[in-house]
Amino acid sequence: DRYLTGAGEGLSVKARDGAVEVKQRSGPSVPFTAGHAAGAIEAWRKVALPGVDPAAIDALEHVDIVKRRLLGRLVGPGPAVAAELTEVEIAGRLAWTVGIEAEAVAGLTAGRLVARLEPALAAANAPDLPADTCLGYPAWLARCAGR
Repeated sequence: DRYLTGAGEGLSVKARDGAVEVKQRSGPSVPFTAGHAAGAIEAWRKVALPGVDPAAIDALEHVDIVKRRLLGRLVGPGPAVAAELTEVEIAGRLAWTVGIEAEAVAGLTAGRLVARLEPALAAANAPDLPADTCLGYPAWLARCAGR
């Protein structure tokens, strides 16, 4: 994947597999604490840009990353939630990211999403995810790229 690094904190531009994709944060972050985790829930909109040549990103400030993803779904009552644990190689360094994704459905609030995640994040073997390590992807990439 190739990401623009200067797109801004609420915007992500990525080239992957011959396509360009833009994600834009669609509202304010909502702080939360659940189990061993503290952070913020962010809502994003994703749009593919057909007809945009991914090579256009090469001429702009960007970072190349390699991802290896493990995907899963939380089962049980409540909204469908996908979890993603990703090993990321960026600028010769390895890091791990944790992402939680839920489709926007009627009645889904930040509170309901946190309640849905609470059992998994409170488990004895759940990792500590402190608030100071919780960043949206664009902010995290900028930090890794030294911006």
